Amino acid sequence: DHRDLHSFPTRRSSDLNNDENDIPRDEKTEEIPKNDLSICNENGKIMVLMYHKFAEKSNDGWTRALSGFKKDLQLLYDKNYYPINMNDYIEGNIDVPYGKTPVILTFDDGTAGQLSFEWVNNAFTVKNNTAVKVYQDFVKEHPDFPMKGTFYIMSTNFFGSKGTLKQRLEYLVNLGFEIGNQTQNHYALQNATSADKVKEEVGGLAKFVDGLIPGYKITSRSEEHTSEL
Repeated sequence: DHRDLHSFPTRRSSDLNNDENDIPRDEKTEEIPKNDLSICNENGKIMVLMYHKFAEKSNDGWTRALSGFKKDLQLLYDKNYYPINMNDYIEGNIDVPYGKTPVILTFDDGTAGQLSFEWVNNAFTVKNNTAVKVYQDFVKEHPDFPMKGTFYIMSTNFFGSKGTLKQRLEYLVNLGFEIGNQTQNHYALQNATSADKVKEEVGGLAKFVDGLIPGYKITSRSEEHTSEL
């Protein structure tokens, strides 16, 4: 997968570990002179981390262990990275504190390991063994690290089976995350033979989300079934 229409230094999340050499050399954090704006590079590249499935243990290249995801967040925090949403990048609204480097976290396929719910004492609660819960707990410990990220979904189903589709999406949006377009049926648009098919897949998902959250505007798309990173 790659993020559509934009060129990023994109990294598969399963390649990220707690070794400081995992961060590109020119992105390692050094002590920054206070208020020295001359060192700020607002034309630099922005790293995108791409996640798919989550589980207690990683068993393939598309699955990130939840413990590994927590280490990812800690590493980003320690290296002064600061999450922004994809739309922030698209709109040029890259508002990060002095000394921080923006980073974009993306989550594809709407898997249950990313987010799912359960009923506990008649309350609609996020399951502990999900990426969103790990992220929430991390932010409680590090309140200066924002809860941002883009979740690319399809209209077939997403985020487990509990709660309505509307509840699941609204929960993410209310936390500060955003929804992205992964086409209506996880369709590889390079196989489309007509403009109508593209409209059906991309426009269909946008219409579907608007039906659940009226007025919500999707601004980015995840491209399916490509080998590019």
